[in-house]
Amino acid sequence: MLYDFYNGKAASYLKKITKSAIKKTSKYRFEPITNIVYGNIKKMDKRFFYSEGEDTYLMFAYKNRYSTVQYGLPRYHVCQCKTREEYSGYIYSNAMPVEIYCKDQKKTLEDKKSLPLCANCVSASQRALYAFLAKGKPWFEYVLEYANSDNEMAKKTKRDGYVKMWKQISEAYRERTGFHCESCRLNLREEKYYLEVHHGDYNKTNNAIENLSALCVLCHATVDETHLSKFKKDNSLRVATFIDDYSQFVKANNVHNLEKWLKG
Repeated sequence: MLYDFYNGKAASYLKKITKSAIKKTSKYRFEPITNIVYGNIKKMDKRFFYSEGEDTYLMFAYKNRYSTVQYGLPRYHVCQCKTREEYSGYIYSNAMPVEIYCKDQKKTLEDKKSLPLCANCVSASQRALYAFLAKGKPWFEYVLEYANSDNEMAKKTKRDGYVKMWKQISEAYRERTGFHCESCRLNLREEKYYLEVHHGDYNKTNNAIENLSALCVLCHATVDETHLSKFKKDNSLRVATFIDDYSQFVKANNVHNLEKWLKG
C-alpha cells in the first residue's frame, strides 16, 4: 500500500510540516550564500573559500553594484588576479545567478544574472585549469573541476566521511543534470531535496563526474539491497512522502523501483 495523507486542513498542515523537516534535514540542501565580505573569506590554493561549521564553499568574487548600462555586467573572479588586486568593493557568492544593483539606473536588475568570467583570472589560474576556464563554462563545471583536483581543500573531509565541499559539489552536479533524476528522468528542480547524488563506487571522497549519479530518492533507495535496508531504517518517511507527492509519475515511469521499495 502506498503511503498517503488523509484529506483535510490538519492533514495538509501536517504534510507541509513534514516536507519542511525533510528539506531542512537533507544533506543535499544547498542555500546560496551571497554578500560575504572579504574579511570572512579564507584564501587557499589561490582560491576563495567560506566556511560554516564543517561545510566549506568555493566562492566567487564580484561587484554587486556596477554601472551595467555603461560597462555591461561585471565579471566574476575565481582567484586573486590582477583586476581583483587593483580594485576593491568585491563581495562573494558560492553560486550563480546573483543579484546586481545597476548604479546607472539606480535600481536592482529585475532578474538575477550569471556573470561572465574575468579574462585575467584565466591567465592567473593554475595551468591545469587554463584550458577549462578559457572555454567559459558555467560556475558548476568549475566547482566540479576543482573538486577533482589535487588541491588541499578539495580533499578535506568531515566526520561523516564526505568532503567539506560536498554540499556545493552535490548542488553543482545536480545543476549539471538540470535537476533531473538520471535513472527515471523526473524533473525535481522545484523540490531539489528529493534529488540526491550517489557515489557509484561507494567512496564518498571520490567525486569524479563519472562516479556520480543524480537520483531521485526512490531510485537512490533501491540502488541495491544495502541502500534499501538503510533507507528503510533511516529515511522511510522521506521516500514515502516522495512517492505520495509523485505517485502518478512513479506509477507510470518507475514502477519497478516502486515495487522493490514496497516489497523491501
